Amino acid sequence: MTIKNKQAEKLTRLSIDIPSGDHKKLKMITTYLDLSIRDYVLLCIKDHMKADTAKVINATTEKTFQKTDQNLEITDATDATDLFKKLGI
Repeated sequence: MTIKNKQAEKLTRLSIDIPSGDHKKLKMITTYLDLSIRDYVLLCIKDHMKADTAKVINATTEKTFQKTDQNLEITDATDATDLFKKLGI
């Protein structure tokens, strides 16, 4: 089983050193799952990146709520068009 990108993306090589025992475990797991080590590592990275992105977004949202609770950085607008204009969107 191979992970394919919908759009061709430029690839960058990543090399890491891991303990030989972890490498053996990794080979056993990927063999059992019928995945290449590359595909397994990419899946793991993407899962962690999703979780980390959610944390960042949640932290940003939390800061935004704190600012609005203090009436900071609030933009008044008459309608969506007016709001977008004031925000430069």
